[in-house]
Amino acid sequence: MIKFIYNSIKEKEIFSSRYFERNPEVLNKMIQAELEQVIIEPNDKFILDKINFIEQQWKKVEGNFLHNLGEFYEQKLIMPEVKCYLTRLNIFPYNFKENQEKWFSAPLLEIPMRAIAVSMHELLHYFQPQKLPRSVKEAIPVILDNKEKFGVVTFSKGHQDDPKEQEWRKIIWNLYKNNGKFSDLERLVEKRKSEFTGQELEGGAN
Repeated sequence: MIKFIYNSIKEKEIFSSRYFERNPEVLNKMIQAELEQVIIEPNDKFILDKINFIEQQWKKVEGNFLHNLGEFYEQKLIMPEVKCYLTRLNIFPYNFKENQEKWFSAPLLEIPMRAIAVSMHELLHYFQPQKLPRSVKEAIPVILDNKEKFGVVTFSKGHQDDPKEQEWRKIIWNLYKNNGKFSDLERLVEKRKSEFTGQELEGGAN
């Protein structure tokens, strides 16, 4: 199951370890000031109500999500024990390494649908059956754009500064809408493996 939680220490940790390198200094300073000066009390009623509402919305879609993703990944999926750290940031890292606390992050203060969509996105990476080149792995969440199956509005267009990922988003979407499976995707990647020289293989719960 997913335990949704707000933790100010984890929020600052994500900011300091993942955020600085991605943004200009002026933005980093403003965000750092907010995290230090605008304190969110973990027992604040608004925060507790917000987390509870997100949890309730997730429970409504979890079974359908696991079923439809399992059909694509060609295996029965069981939800792991995992924490979702809700933060005020707009990056959403995760850690699914073996023998470590499994967690991912999602937005705290945006509309609940956004937290649900981000949760699905990160869990797609967790459940990925085999590692793939990064640009392909990051493109797989395009299948969430099938609103009839997954019931979410994803808001995500992937990393638009990565043309290879954008190309694979189109490939995977075309594959998926024609009832393609993960094994079909693996075969496509194998045929074009020469394109991925230097790319690390990523994805999965390790």
